[in-house]
Amino acid sequence: MELTNEFMHMETSTEEFEFVPELPIPPRNYVEGDKSVVALVRAPTRHEGIEECFRLLGGVKKSFMTPISDTVLFKPNLNSPDPYPWSTHLETISVLIDQLKQIGISKFIIGDGSGKARHYLSRKIMKELDYIQFAENLARPLIVY
Repeated sequence: MELTNEFMHMETSTEEFEFVPELPIPPRNYVEGDKSVVALVRAPTRHEGIEECFRLLGGVKKSFMTPISDTVLFKPNLNSPDPYPWSTHLETISVLIDQLKQIGISKFIIGDGSGKARHYLSRKIMKELDYIQFAENLARPLIVY
């Protein structure tokens, strides 16, 4: 693996990766009949809003009743360096990590590869929106793909 520039884009070949068998698709826990179930709330804080959404949907654990991995990948919306509401707010990711820790999930990755269509570099967007520092503070991997 070779790091090529100041934004640390990785150049790799498929020979460096071990391929694993395809995993089964987990059950869809938020379906009634052929309709998806969603929760939409208005709350004074992101934290309260996310907690209320999970409560309405049956709790965090319902989403992860049969985990197929002990790692969760967060793919925030980082299409430009514009802050919320155009990009996912860091507090949203932080609250979700806290919620998942409560049910025993402890490995998290934050990854994104957006912005190329508008000539933005993903790592630069992550830096401007403080995602790089956020991931370092939490000792979490940050991936540009």
